[in-house]
Parts: sequence; C-alpha cells; structure tokens
Amino acid sequence: MGINLVVAVTDGSWFDMLRRQPNLDEVNFWAPSPTNFQALQPGELFLFKLHAPRNFIVGGGYLCLCEQASLLTRLGIFQGSEWRAVLARDARSHRALSRRRSE
Repeated sequence: MGINLVVAVTDGSWFDMLRRQPNLDEVNFWAPSPTNFQALQPGELFLFKLHAPRNFIVGGGYLCLCEQASLLTRLGIFQGSEWRAVLARDARSHRALSRRRSE
C-alpha cells in the first residue's frame, strides 16, 4: 500500500508571510493553470518546497478541496494589504514567465 503525495514548489515570500500569521489552520496553494488540479484526492498529503536557493520542504498538510478561481476571486479571499500585494506580485511574475516561455 503506497502513499499518494505531491511536493509543490512555492514562493519564499508567500511562505514567510504565512509563517508570521498566528493560529493558521489552513493555507491556500495556487498556480496559474487552465486545467484543474487532479494529482490528489481530498485527504492526501500535500508538501510545500521553496524555490531555489532555499530549495527544501517547509511544511505540508492534507488536501481538503481544489477549485478553480480567477485572480480577482483570489484577491477577494485574502484580507489585508500584505496578502494582496504578495498574491498580485506573484501573478505578475507567473504571467511574465509564461510569456517568456511562449516566445
């Protein structure tokens, strides 16, 4: 019997911001993608690894649910200017990377 898990790469500033929040019992992971995330079922293990150069697993949890949401919806979910600023910056960074890959 095997264990199904995913190791997802996440942004260091997003992790640092979440780490400073007291009493979190859930976190959100998002990636710009036109397809639904199907690698895990609810209850399976989701691990978070930082981008290089930090490049190590920093946490994890169990997948509760997965849903598609627009950037505007995600911005509405996160309260506080720090959350919104990090999410908006990451979205711009992902868009720029996607453009470079398609050139």
